[in-house]
Formats: sequence, C-alpha cells, structure tokens
Amino acid sequence: MQNEMVFIIADISGYTKYMLDNETALAHSQGIISELLNAVIKQARIPIRIAKFEGDAVFLFAEKRSEKSWDKNGIAIGERLHDFINAFDEKLQKLLSENTCTCGGCKNMSLLRLKIIAHKGVALKYKIGKFAELSGKDVIIVHRLLKNSIQSNKYILVTEPTQDFLQVRGEFTKAFENFDDIGEIPVLFQTLQHQIEFVAPERKQWRGALMQKKWAFNYFIKSNFKKN
Repeated sequence: MQNEMVFIIADISGYTKYMLDNETALAHSQGIISELLNAVIKQARIPIRIAKFEGDAVFLFAEKRSEKSWDKNGIAIGERLHDFINAFDEKLQKLLSENTCTCGGCKNMSLLRLKIIAHKGVALKYKIGKFAELSGKDVIIVHRLLKNSIQSNKYILVTEPTQDFLQVRGEFTKAFENFDDIGEIPVLFQTLQHQIEFVAPERKQWRGALMQKKWAFNYFIKSNFKKN
C-alpha cells in the first residue's frame, strides 16, 4: 500500500568532475566526500530517515504516520533543508582550514557545493533483505529533478505544492521543468550565495597526516569489507 511521503535528495554538485580530476588521490577524495555527507545526515531528525546513499548524494524521506502530526512535521522538515546546506558548508570550511595536503583531492575540495531537491508525493515502501526500498512515480520525479535547468550549483528546489507543505524560508523563483515521459513540473527554487572562505591551515603537519591516514583507512574498510 502506498503512503504519503516527502522525498529529499542532498546532492554534491561537481562530484563527477571532482572524482575524475583527482583519480590519483582517490582515497583522499572519497574521504572528503564521506566527511561532507556524514555532516549532512547528522542533521536528519525524525521524521526524516535515510533511504540510501547514492554515490555523491543521500536520499532521505519522511513518511506520514498520522493526520494529526503530519502538518506539523511538514514545517519541521522544511526547516531541515537549510540545516543540511549549513552543515555541509561548515564541514567544508573546517576541512579547508585543517588541510595541509597538496594532492588534487584536497586542493580542489573548495569547488564542491550542495544542492537540495524536495518533493511531496506517495510511494510504496517494501523490504529487500534488511533494507527499506521506495518505489513509485514520485520517487522517479524527485530523482529526475536533479537534472534541471537551474544555472547554479548551490540551491534548494522544491516542487510547487511541496512548498505549501514545507514552508521553506527564503525567497523563491518559480520555474517549470519538462521531461518527455513525465511532462511539465512547476517548481520553486532559491539559489544560495557561496560563503566559504579559504583559511590558511595551521602548520601542524601531524594533523594533516592523521586526517589523510583516517580517510585512506576508512576508504580501505568500505572497499574491502562491504556487507554482502
């Protein structure tokens, strides 16, 4: 049975180019991406739950449990969208200020940004093994909206009816996104100023070395000991 939900994708802009350009520093690059996504998901609060990680993004959802609490939850969910952006920016600033490595991955992390897509609809939730999966047209829509016409790499985009429910703060611009198999989707978006400033790292080489070893170790563990 399908249930009413809000779907959120927090996606790192510039990920593909970043990873391809810094392939020789893969452990550091992936470590940085992991640190940034971990900072984002730490801002998830009930009723928001993690559906899955999708490489450069995290797919989150909130499920309607009762009529009484759903509208109140909508406003709480809306407030989280800016919290995701702020957590990403704060972590990126921290990594920049502590970094002493000169590899491509560490030097170019300042180019990374976060964008948020949110859409309200319905989906079927089911299990495959221990994992919850979501399916339905609205799950497809929120993912399709990642490929949009917005000329920015840092923004919040919501479908028009979704904003009525979430009441995300800030000024929004109305637009329309068109997809051959779905049709026209009215959306609202706000582009966000990039406020990260480079701060020269403290000259403590041991700190940079420890960070690099941590990222390399974490990447090794994830690559070689994934759950079957």
